[in-house]
Amino acid sequence: MLKKIGITLGILVLMILIYGTTAYLWMYLPTSGSRISDYKNPQAALLVIDLQEDTSGPSSTFFPADKTGPLIARVNQVIEAADDHQMPVIYIGQTLDDNAINRAISGGKMIEGQPGIRQDSRLKKVSSVCFLKKRSDAFSSPELNKYLVDHQINRIYLVGLDAVYCVYKTGQGGVNRGYAVTIIPDATITSTDKTRSDILTMYKKHGISTMSSSQFLSLKGTAGSRNQIIEPQGRKTMKVNLSMSESFTISR
Repeated sequence: MLKKIGITLGILVLMILIYGTTAYLWMYLPTSGSRISDYKNPQAALLVIDLQEDTSGPSSTFFPADKTGPLIARVNQVIEAADDHQMPVIYIGQTLDDNAINRAISGGKMIEGQPGIRQDSRLKKVSSVCFLKKRSDAFSSPELNKYLVDHQINRIYLVGLDAVYCVYKTGQGGVNRGYAVTIIPDATITSTDKTRSDILTMYKKHGISTMSSSQFLSLKGTAGSRNQIIEPQGRKTMKVNLSMSESFTISR
């Protein structure tokens, strides 16, 4: 009898481990997809990732609102600059299926259909283009993929959270499809203990460029179609400013 109970418990533990591993890989592995075409009129876009009421706003337990004020202010500057350049601004939000497991894991946060998945109320809104995702990589959203292709976008800039998870995984998903991906590190945040140097090395290893928010604010486009080519003024090599005032990491 005890042997049967032991076998049953062993099988249950194994099933839980398999489920947990599968769910983790599904959530956090970057996606792959068809490579984008060589567009005749290529465009650039800004993706604002996971700045929501339940992640950075008043109801957040992940990044408390009283500590994300400087991040939101900097992201708003980047949004304004993108809008000034007539660059599409796309808002990305995380959502979870409404079930007991997700509620237990997330503490009831980011549940589909709940008010907490709305964009952080402090975030500057310059467009109504918003896509929800259920995985870390925003490219898991078919609607986002279609929007980018329909608008001939081949370069994306990323801001938001988390610098080590959703921002990074979206960057990888973009690179996997042939996008030129640039993350603006001082307009991101992470709860991990990775150093700025570690994160920048991680980005570089996977073909992701970086630039500071001040460099983004000085972007200029060439004559002709809007956003046809976007480069920092006076330089073509994009390097992050390591003297940026805001740290990646926030202590909880």
